[in-house]
Amino acid sequence: FGAAGTMAGVPWLMESLRRFTAVPQPEAFFWFAALCAWHGLQFGLACGAARWLGERLARARGWDPAACLALAFVPAMAAAEGFYPTAFPGQLANSQVFHLPTVQLVSVLGPGGVAWLALCCNAALFALLFSKAEAPRRWAAALACAGLLLGNEAWGRFAMGRTDRLAALGASLDVGLIQGAQPARRARDSYQDMPLHDMLSARALAAGAADLVVWPESTLEGEVSCGEPGSVPIRDGRPLPEALRREVRTPAPLLLSALGRDAAGAVRNVSLLIGPGREFWGLSEKMVLVPFGEYVPGGRALSWIRRLSPRTGRLSVGRRRTLLELPGKAKFGVLVCYEDLLPGAAAACAELGAGFLVNQTNDAWFDQGMAPEQHLRFSVLRAVENRLYLLRAANTGISAVVDPAGRVLRRVERGERGFAAARITAAAPAPRRRAAAWPYPTAVLALALLALAGRRKS
Repeated sequence: FGAAGTMAGVPWLMESLRRFTAVPQPEAFFWFAALCAWHGLQFGLACGAARWLGERLARARGWDPAACLALAFVPAMAAAEGFYPTAFPGQLANSQVFHLPTVQLVSVLGPGGVAWLALCCNAALFALLFSKAEAPRRWAAALACAGLLLGNEAWGRFAMGRTDRLAALGASLDVGLIQGAQPARRARDSYQDMPLHDMLSARALAAGAADLVVWPESTLEGEVSCGEPGSVPIRDGRPLPEALRREVRTPAPLLLSALGRDAAGAVRNVSLLIGPGREFWGLSEKMVLVPFGEYVPGGRALSWIRRLSPRTGRLSVGRRRTLLELPGKAKFGVLVCYEDLLPGAAAACAELGAGFLVNQTNDAWFDQGMAPEQHLRFSVLRAVENRLYLLRAANTGISAVVDPAGRVLRRVERGERGFAAARITAAAPAPRRRAAAWPYPTAVLALALLALAGRRKS
């Protein structure tokens, strides 16, 4: 079930594997099936643990087997979601983004809180239908979960209203997102047509985006030389701002993207903030790399693994996460590519004091399937978790402005060439809730307690 569900959820991944590994279609399908089987094993382990614990509980305590299975399934599946290693992180909370009041819980308990809610409701429904316990007990569990759902709905709507009121108190910024809809031309990156993006930036500036214009990932072709943190990057033997004067004329603060090589030869994915007068304002580095896209896991130690994916990059992890600053206005954190799928990456920016979040991404390789829409929907949770605006600039789409309650206020559709201009507010992020780290460890603790409860009495 887990493998089939993964195949149905990420069918676009097979074509991506074929391109990056440069193998024939049958071999690409083999690797795709193997990856889906690995992800599917998460379900197998969770259900196996639930079955084992449920049977032990039923024998030791004399409880109804179906009720014991339902009781064990909830923490088993929550623990699997939290700790099972996957190539592409996903949570049950992602499946509920279509109804925003439900997922407001992530601002307090993180994605794990929504996972517990969904799993408890499914377990209660299963027990209601299949348990042979007394009817009042089965209906009591079902009604308790119904009350939990209604309570979460009411709290979610209240939280959205409160978030809107608090967001209105922040400093206003006029921003623009550029989407050039450039097709992929290279094995790993699709660099941008600079005159086209400069023209779209001028239009965004005319529409009011005077405080920040964001270009997508892989903006500059080639590499820039990055020295010590704080130094001005070098491109084509000249300081970067000077090198850009002829290519970029729009007098607005620009967030660009490039590959940066340091003095030791390490290459990193970097975001560059350039002022309206082409002065250099700062640089941030990508901290979490895409496996088999930007690096091969184990490829440095085992060369044969590297040969399996010859088109994969050899990037290095960033040295430290930093914020970029619009002088006198606001600081913001940059999430590159699939970093917006990771709650920890966005939370790290919020803890540093980011007033809003920016995601630069290149989804050009996935524009024939459901991946761009999935990527946008999954990223919505990062705005809700931290109660910050999220700006997504994607090469071929979908670029979007997401408010702190998770609403998509502006979007440029997949394959469309254009820009999105919007007014946002940069507010102080809500303090990180320590409770957000509890749901997954609590699941492991619950499993241990159930194992103890299932020991046979002497």
